[in-house]
This record gives sequence, C-alpha cells and structure tokens, in this order.
Amino acid sequence: MLKLYGIPLSNNYNKTKLALIEKGVSFEEVAAPPSKEEEFLQRSPMGKVPFIEVDGRFLAESQAIIEYVEETHPNPPLYPSDPWARAVCREVIDIIELYMSTPAARVLSAAFFGGTASDEAKSDVMAGWERTIGALERVVKFDPYICGNQFTIADCSAFAHFGLVSTMSKNVYGRDVMETLPGASKYMEAMMARPSVQKVVADQTAAFEALMARKGK
Repeated sequence: MLKLYGIPLSNNYNKTKLALIEKGVSFEEVAAPPSKEEEFLQRSPMGKVPFIEVDGRFLAESQAIIEYVEETHPNPPLYPSDPWARAVCREVIDIIELYMSTPAARVLSAAFFGGTASDEAKSDVMAGWERTIGALERVVKFDPYICGNQFTIADCSAFAHFGLVSTMSKNVYGRDVMETLPGASKYMEAMMARPSVQKVVADQTAAFEALMARKGK
C-alpha cells in the first residue's frame, strides 16, 4: 500500500491527500514533520512534506507525486483528456503555487504562531497575492470547477492554497484577499460539500487544534 508521509497542517500534503481520496487510491498516512536530518533527506531531498513510499522507494514534491499517481491509477482521471485542457490545468496550478502560496511563507509566523512580519514583507506578499488573483481571473472558469466542468488536480491545489491564503490574509491584514477573485467564495463553498474535502479539512482542523493545545493557546 502507498504510504503518504507528512502532516495535515501542510497545504501541499492536503493537496496530495485530496487527490488520493478523489482517485480512490488506498493509502496509509504516516506522521512526518519536515526535517533536515540525513535519514529524512534520503526520502525527501529538500526536507519537505509530503513524500510517498511505494515498494520501498520514495518520491517527494506534491506535483510529482500526483503525476505518478495519475499515471499508475488512471481512473477516475483527474486531468482532462484534451492535451490543451491538461496544459491549462498545469498552468493554473503553477500560478497558484509559485505566485500565491510560495511567497506566503514570509508572513506564515505572523498569521498563525504569534510571530511578526516586517512592513516590507507584508506589503510585498499582499502585492504578490493581488497580482496573482488578477492573473487567475484571466484563466480560471469556476464552471463549476476551476478549469471547467471536470474536477481536476487544479481543484486539489486551489482548495488547499486558497484556504490557506484566505485565512492568512484575514489574520495578518484583517481582510480576506480571496474575496477579490470573482466566484472564489461560491467555489470554495461548493468544494466544502465534497466528502473528500470534508475529510481533509476535518483532519487539518484537528491537527491545528492539537498543535495549539500543545503550545498552551
């Protein structure tokens, strides 16, 4: 059985987990926070989560994992059959993950753990989010899914990252920047009706509450 290593607090872990559930792939979750220990790096070269284990072999990076699962478990497909439509899905994923999620790390501590972020960092991150939302507005559909009428890997990415950015922007800036993307709020509500999403969110919430309890908050 495929083993999925990581923690439910990771948006990329949740993206991968959502895809596995949607595809009906049997998997075992193994708790593994990010680490720079050599043994961990042998499994995940950048020390990040998620990573998977299949027949004693390890593969890291969420998109690589999902592409592997899509090829080895082709049904139900989580990419359109049309090559151009598949490429557009990958374009949407790249926009979300490279330009919306990655820069968010600069205000992560301030958003969730009582840390601080410089005014420069906060200004840069918000400007990046606003630019990314403008880009997404030009390419997404929400009809009803982010790339059209089929649930795809792009939806797994969008739900995981939109939710994170929504919460972070409210915590740091006092407003939900995702509300500026037309159709996003209704889309997120519709996604929450999916049993797979409900499972991922419930596990994420439980993990966050456990973390806060350990920190005495």
